[in-house]
Amino acid sequence: MKITDKIEQEYSALKGIDTRVGLELTQQDTKLYSKLLLLFHQTQSDFSAQFHQVMQADNLKEMHHLAHSLKGAAGSIGANKLQETALNLELACQLEEKLKDILLSEVITELDIVLSGIEKYNTSKENDS
Repeated sequence: MKITDKIEQEYSALKGIDTRVGLELTQQDTKLYSKLLLLFHQTQSDFSAQFHQVMQADNLKEMHHLAHSLKGAAGSIGANKLQETALNLELACQLEEKLKDILLSEVITELDIVLSGIEKYNTSKENDS
């Protein structure tokens, strides 16, 4: 089995994530990439609740900040579609557009796919240990 096949197999649970992009960003450092995935899961798993809370408070600045942070974090692991939907949400917040509800729904859908994949990946890593 080639190294690239082994790496692809190791990251096969990661849905919604282009692991080639994520690994390029970490210069093929699989340990660092695994840490980034775990950090992403820890810091973004409550995004939906946080965003709804600041949305109810009509705090556009914080909504923009949360969307911007998610966009950057998604980009750092190769979650390209999530990064794109988070960018659209960020822009809607910046422009105070009423599309926030629709865009938030898209972001949450993508985020759930990514978080679920990371959970499966982490579970398989724990079982391998």
